[in-house]
Amino acid sequence: MTDVYPTPVNWSDSYYEDLTGERDAATGIVCPPDAGPTTTPNVEIVVNRQHDQIVRPLQAACQGMVVAESSTEIGVFPIDYRLGDTDKHFAGATGQTIASDDTWSVYLDASNTLQISGSGFPADDTTYMPLAEVVMADGAIANDVITDKRPVRMYQVGSLPDVVDLIPSVELTVGTETGDTIEVTIQVNDAQGNANAHAFECHAILSDSAYGAETSTAPSGTVSFTTGTVTEEVTAKKSWWVNTDANGQAVLSIGEAGAATWYLNVSVDGRVYVSDAITFAA
Repeated sequence: MTDVYPTPVNWSDSYYEDLTGERDAATGIVCPPDAGPTTTPNVEIVVNRQHDQIVRPLQAACQGMVVAESSTEIGVFPIDYRLGDTDKHFAGATGQTIASDDTWSVYLDASNTLQISGSGFPADDTTYMPLAEVVMADGAIANDVITDKRPVRMYQVGSLPDVVDLIPSVELTVGTETGDTIEVTIQVNDAQGNANAHAFECHAILSDSAYGAETSTAPSGTVSFTTGTVTEEVTAKKSWWVNTDANGQAVLSIGEAGAATWYLNVSVDGRVYVSDAITFAA
C-alpha cells in the first residue's frame, strides 16, 4: 500500500502577519519579530534564536537516527532507550560499512550491540531496539533509501514488555495422584497469560479450605519442592517461602497414604491465588 501524505492548508497572509513575535504555547517557539540589519535584535540573532528553539526539541527525536555518511557507510546517533525493564545507553557509531547490495536491518540487540543484518529483524520484538532499514543498490546508499524504524517503538500501543512483567498472575495446576503422590505446579505468568521469564518469591500454604489458614494436619508422606528453591520452611510440610525458577515455575510434591484434601494458597506481589482441591483417595 502506497503511503498517503496530506497537504496542509496555507492560511491568509494576515493570519501569518498576526503571528509576528507571538509564542506558540504548545512548543514555546517564538515566531520571528520584525527584524532587519539595524534592528535590535538584528535579523541574524532573530534567525539563530528561532533555529535554536526549533532544534532543541528535535534532539530527543534524533536519538538513534541512522544516516548515510558516504555511499557505502552509515552512522548512528547516540540513544537512551528502554528494553524490557532495563534502561540502556548506546554511545553512537560512525563508519559502519554496508557490505553489499541488499536490504539491511539496523538495530541494537539485547546486549546493546549494533547489528546490521541482511536477514531482517529478530522474530522476538522484545529482544531488540529497531533503528532503520537501509537499502544498498548498485554499490551505493543514500538517505532517501534509509527507512526510519524507530517510530515502531515510539508509537507502540498496548502492553510493553516491562509493563507486562509488572502485572504477574499465578496459574496453579493440580496433577493426578500417582503412588500416593500429587504434584501441584505453580506457574507465574505475565498479563497475557504467558510464562514469565523471571524468578518470583512466593509464599505457599497448605490449607483445609480455599483461601484458608494453614492446615492443622500435615501430609503423612514426603512433601518437597522438586522445582524452585525453598528459602524458608515456615512450618514443616505446611508453609514455605519459595523462589521459582527463572521461568516463574515451582512444583510442590505432596505425599499422603490416606484419604485427605487440601488446597494450596500461593501469594505473589500481595495477591493470593488458590488451587483446586488436592484430593487423595483412601
